[in-house]
Amino acid sequence: MAYAFKDESGILHLTDDRQVAERQGCFVETELKPDVSGYPIVDGKGVILYADGRAFIDGNKAKGTEIAAPQVLIDLAAQI
Repeated sequence: MAYAFKDESGILHLTDDRQVAERQGCFVETELKPDVSGYPIVDGKGVILYADGRAFIDGNKAKGTEIAAPQVLIDLAAQI
């Protein structure tokens, strides 16, 4: 079990530590797993989902590859 929350910029993060999620305020439980950087793993890759709905793998907006935002992440973010 992991906990999903958005940071102050609206970026989606996951943590296994409920106390970390609680400090962020609003959070939800999820079956998704976080990668080592705290981003949700979808199809074996950590995905950074930004507040504007853009998603990236293998890095952030500056260095990563943009992908279509996975629906599972869109749905998860909408719950927060």
